[in-house]
Amino acid sequence: MTWSQDVFGNLIATARFGESAAELAITSELMVEARADPWPCSDPARAQSFPYEHSADELADLGALRATPEGGSTVRLWAQGFVRSRPTDTLALLKDVNTGVRAAAAYRQRDEEGGQTGAETLDLASGSCRDLAALFIEA
Repeated sequence: MTWSQDVFGNLIATARFGESAAELAITSELMVEARADPWPCSDPARAQSFPYEHSADELADLGALRATPEGGSTVRLWAQGFVRSRPTDTLALLKDVNTGVRAAAAYRQRDEEGGQTGAETLDLASGSCRDLAALFIEA
């Protein structure tokens, strides 16, 4: 057996057998040690009021998610209707948006691949669970 590594850092084992066999059994054992920073990982007090500023590290992590999606102005205008004042309580705002998603679009099972934009979900007034989640996130 020889081991190598691909360009993504994955280990690759190549086995060569001396003779044919009727069966191949692969047994694997794995020990995982998980560690995480104690909760909360960031300062939640900073996000108690909306709007709030993201740290430079958070902005880097968000990357392309900060771009306005297609039809984003429709969702932005819709979501702004939930902001009672500036600043406002972030948790109350998220609860209001969640209630608003439920009122604006009915769940519809959809087997097609991919997702709808938030604007499409609002226009159709329905979407699959991934569509409703995407609308919430976009809002």
